[in-house]
Amino acid sequence: MKANPPLRFTASLSLAVFFLSSSLHAQTQWIGGSGNWKDAANWTNGVPTSAVDASFPGDSSGTVLFDQNQTYRNLVFSEADADYIFKSNNVTAPRLDNTAGNFHLGQDSSGSSLTLEGIHLRARGFSSVGRQATAGSAFVASNNTLTIRDSGTIFEVISTAQLAIGRSVAGGVSADNNAIYVENGGSLKAGSIALGTDGKGNAVIVKGTGTTMEITGATGFNFDIGSGTNADSTNLLSLSDGATGSITQQLRIYRGEAHVGAGSTLAVTNGISIGLGGKLSGSGIITGNVQSFLQGSGSGAAAEIGDEGSDFGILSINGNWNNSGITLKIDLGDLTDAPEAGVGFDLLSVDGTFTFGGTVEIDLAQIQFGDLSIPIQIIEWDSFAGQETDLTLSFVNGAALSYSFTDNGLFLHSIPEPSSVLLVLGAGIGLLAVRSWKRA
Repeated sequence: MKANPPLRFTASLSLAVFFLSSSLHAQTQWIGGSGNWKDAANWTNGVPTSAVDASFPGDSSGTVLFDQNQTYRNLVFSEADADYIFKSNNVTAPRLDNTAGNFHLGQDSSGSSLTLEGIHLRARGFSSVGRQATAGSAFVASNNTLTIRDSGTIFEVISTAQLAIGRSVAGGVSADNNAIYVENGGSLKAGSIALGTDGKGNAVIVKGTGTTMEITGATGFNFDIGSGTNADSTNLLSLSDGATGSITQQLRIYRGEAHVGAGSTLAVTNGISIGLGGKLSGSGIITGNVQSFLQGSGSGAAAEIGDEGSDFGILSINGNWNNSGITLKIDLGDLTDAPEAGVGFDLLSVDGTFTFGGTVEIDLAQIQFGDLSIPIQIIEWDSFAGQETDLTLSFVNGAALSYSFTDNGLFLHSIPEPSSVLLVLGAGIGLLAVRSWKRA
């Protein structure tokens, strides 16, 4: 059996395949190290143009400066371990643009990174971070990272094109741990995003006040997480620390997680659908309807309130929430001395219609019982649909509590069952605590 060819050879072959697929456009490669994009001496075949493909060599690093707008045909990093910074040279957001081509970071290769600082990089065709385009185990596309940093920095794939993070050809090797980081006022724009279609641990992380994500495609251009067979629950979209996001079409979570942290917002015009291996989480504000859908694979659609490093939170939904097929996880903590939502326990706040169905799983692992006369609201809604009997309440890590429904939400009463506890507390108090509301 023949041994796999050396890495440098396979990377070069990958680059050759890319250029063949680009109809043999003229091509030029950065010679390595730092320098100005516009200087012909920094390229093997002159400065890229709208008719010339640009590539960067593997096992190299440097800072590429821009002091004016530049063009390219296709821009590709297809050799392993390239580490570059594209940076404005003291001018306002110079643009690196093309008229028809693509951008690929980590195509058929692993371990490359590109950081954008103060420039606007735009691609007008299908683009990717971590994409196996050639079949075979020698062409793994993993551990590639694009960072979009600082105010005025934009990475844009136009509204009619898709951006893929973690994608493989049919029957290809899993494309894992590829990521886009948007931070400190940077902006990510695309027509649609396919995150972790064929891989694990792929991520889009949007963090910080003034940092934005905009997905603006027309019908059918969605943000999909983990839709392929090699995907799993470790794929992640995260908005945190005041970041904002908008999706014109749908957010569909097949396998993986979408997290909207405290202080952050996500607006999804056509709603969020959580698949059988998907989870929606956080303590931020989501504008759009939420429901489950029977796609993907896993233990079922899940929703969880709270952020990493914080025990409790409030997840606010400006829209409708259909809990059918969803397991909503709620944590309870210190219920003594006038407990407050987001501090002593979780709250789902729905500024719309809550549809009964699915399960609410209530975790009592951290609970401390308080004043029996104070009910706590764990779900609030403007209106409801269906029958409360369609909603299953499951208590874990502790004895079940009594609960009640009202016109505006679901309440718990901080008194544990079964009857042995009620006997200790007194039958009168127990009867006051167990109040169930029924629709007329």
